[in-house]
Amino acid sequence: MYEMKNNLLLFLVSLLTLNMSAQSPAALKLSGRIIEKESSDPIPYVNILLEGTGRGTVSNALGEFEINANSLPVTLEISHVGFKGQSLKITTANNNIEIALEFAELQGVEVVAKKRLKFTKSLPKP
Repeated sequence: MYEMKNNLLLFLVSLLTLNMSAQSPAALKLSGRIIEKESSDPIPYVNILLEGTGRGTVSNALGEFEINANSLPVTLEISHVGFKGQSLKITTANNNIEIALEFAELQGVEVVAKKRLKFTKSLPKP
């Protein structure tokens, strides 16, 4: 009797797992490379987000990335410190996306240094 309950439980769990995987949409793999616009050098560690989903990834040291989307079209939000952010709408499943980022000019950065006066606490005289 105990073995029959275990077999029934195993059957129900596997049936539930198959049902859940059949309901989930097939993921589309998008991959590509992030490069610097002028030199075509790869840009490492760029943030890539799927707009509106909260899911994202980071490019590797060679500027390559992979991200899964549930359906098309999707918009990729690309950002990196020192470069202009970019939005790119993807309408077809493509594994050779090449994204060129431009340098962003930092304006209004000002560094101010001041000399601090050194205060000493005077000790009472004995």
